[in-house]
Amino acid sequence: MSAIYGFDAPKKATKLSPNTDLLLNTRALNTNFSATLEQALQETLKTIKTKKWQKKCYGISVYNHFVE
Repeated sequence: MSAIYGFDAPKKATKLSPNTDLLLNTRALNTNFSATLEQALQETLKTIKTKKWQKKCYGISVYNHFVE
């Protein structure tokens, strides 16, 4: 499967509104919030694209079976 997004794309400041307690606990552990968010978004994007690809492949398989 090809790259799911442009790794070299520039960063963009974004306003977010996370749960306050979640944010405070994350900061207390000196966690890099941006890197953690990027990783979570990448995993989410990969999961969604994989499911779409599998659905498309299933549709092609069903069509091929019909043609046979």
